[in-house]
Amino acid sequence: MKPFYLIALILIALVAQGAITYAGEQNPCLVCHAEFKKPAVSVHVVLSSGCQTCHMPAEDKKHPAQKDSMVLVRNMPELCYSCHDSSHFKGKSVHPPVITNTCTACHNPHQSDFKFLLANNLPDLCFQCHKESNFKDKDIHQPVGKGQCMSCHAPHASNFGNMLISDMPELCYRCHDKNPFTKKYVHVASAVPNGCSLCHNPHAASNQYLLLQPVLELCTKCHTEQKKGMHILGSSNMGFSEATHPVKGVPDPSAPSRELTCTSCHTPHSSDFDKLFVQKNLCMKCHKEY
Repeated sequence: MKPFYLIALILIALVAQGAITYAGEQNPCLVCHAEFKKPAVSVHVVLSSGCQTCHMPAEDKKHPAQKDSMVLVRNMPELCYSCHDSSHFKGKSVHPPVITNTCTACHNPHQSDFKFLLANNLPDLCFQCHKESNFKDKDIHQPVGKGQCMSCHAPHASNFGNMLISDMPELCYRCHDKNPFTKKYVHVASAVPNGCSLCHNPHAASNQYLLLQPVLELCTKCHTEQKKGMHILGSSNMGFSEATHPVKGVPDPSAPSRELTCTSCHTPHSSDFDKLFVQKNLCMKCHKEY
């Protein structure tokens, strides 16, 4: 057994027997560092082992008279890895504070008024590095609005891009019902890995449904032939050999309060009908005479 772990076990045993306590009378550190006697939401478990578990006097310096007279027994993150499994901090995508070994950028090493020894509550802690305005807009993803960053992201490291806890769309299916996305005909954007973000902003957007752009502009990024705002029918059996159908600028007959757009006729994710139609005999949805 390594000497460091042996010392830690002895200290823990002494604490359990009452030989070492965290009271000011028996822990001289607390005479000066009285803040650690205050109650806190989360307290680092190693505190019960004594300050010397992580700190030691610096060579040739007197404490507390001289600056930097106390040092860590090991450098970070090796000190942290004495207790925390280092494999949890490695992956394809690693949080920059972890890369730079600055655990204390997010965590208080002693005690905190927040869970997990965090230096601040979420999402305010994240906003210290991530621009807050990117997470606020007309339409906000529900986890973002609730400050639940870790619903989608791992805080330390991940084997998925952007520190996601899973790849899309499986990540999205944790909250969104999978069935509407897996019918007979599937939109290619829904089928490709991480395809959700091709159309949706995962945090906040100025458009409904977190869309990156209004529906017509978004759809015509791929379906360029519809940019003119008219959709060619070409259905000679209906008597329209060269007829066109508007896709903007007129009310939707099936929902007059909103404008006719691509999603009036096509479902954006998947459908049981060819061409992602929203129903069988689509035209009859509005044109009852047929």
